[in-house]
Amino acid sequence: MKKKFVLLGIDHPHYGAMIQAVNARDDIEFAAVAQETSPFADEVAKKWGVKCYSRYLDALDAEKPDVVGIAMYNGARGNFICEAISRKIPVITDKPLCVTITDYNRIKNALDKSNTPLCMMLSCRCNPSYVAMKNAVSEGLVGEVLSVDAVRYYALNRPKRPDWMFNRKSYGGPGIDILAHDYDLARWITGIDWPDIVLTEYRSGFIADRDFSDGANISSCDNNRSLALKMLWNSPKKHWDRFAILGTKGFLEMSFCDKRVAHVNENGDVNYLRSLPLTKPFAAQFFDALIDGSMNFPVSREDSLLITERLVKAIGRT
Repeated sequence: MKKKFVLLGIDHPHYGAMIQAVNARDDIEFAAVAQETSPFADEVAKKWGVKCYSRYLDALDAEKPDVVGIAMYNGARGNFICEAISRKIPVITDKPLCVTITDYNRIKNALDKSNTPLCMMLSCRCNPSYVAMKNAVSEGLVGEVLSVDAVRYYALNRPKRPDWMFNRKSYGGPGIDILAHDYDLARWITGIDWPDIVLTEYRSGFIADRDFSDGANISSCDNNRSLALKMLWNSPKKHWDRFAILGTKGFLEMSFCDKRVAHVNENGDVNYLRSLPLTKPFAAQFFDALIDGSMNFPVSREDSLLITERLVKAIGRT
């Protein structure tokens, strides 16, 4: 018998990756979608031929799904993660899990009472360039890691962005929304923990919305190994990422304009990592782990909690 998947929320476009992964399998069906705020889910439901609900709890109670995908706006997410976990329904959710320490504690308490899988979509872990960097560090290509620094420049395109992004309570800020990726990548690639982080968020003055920070920095130092992350919602079209790792024997860099990974050795010679690994999309890996048990979850529930906890606490100190 096929398992049943229900999608709660379509505020963040990552919901499309969940639907794609479900539809690629023959042992699970996309049964229903729910959305409580505009734009409502009628068009999504019509496109995929599924039921449509205007209340999230109605969808959970009526459909009794085997798996839930969660992609409503950031500030509402924590409550419905708790609702799914309390029903022992496995969850794949967009990041962040939540934006307040209160919601984090509720999620943590719910998980303490349940073995239910929870996976947060830190999807950069499935990017071949980052996987190649992780492999290179593990193989000792740059020696002992000394520092990681990363930058993300995103184009805001204000008229195309939803209103919830410009409300602090519903968005949470660019630190937890965007730099969550680079904080996770730095820890995952290098194995360095960086437990004590300082998050700074600010307004450049070039965007009129007063409840919206368009810049964020995260910094940390762990046993004299430095971490420096930055993002700005002010950029040319598209988005531009840079990620660099300095070690005792050279460094690795994925640059803004070239997704190849450059390796600079001790002599200053520049080469590129030749073979990037083949990787499955994040949501596909989640369902492989959940249904087949053929691999580990792409992000464990422990990492999902840890990254969220540190960032919501950093917000509280900002």
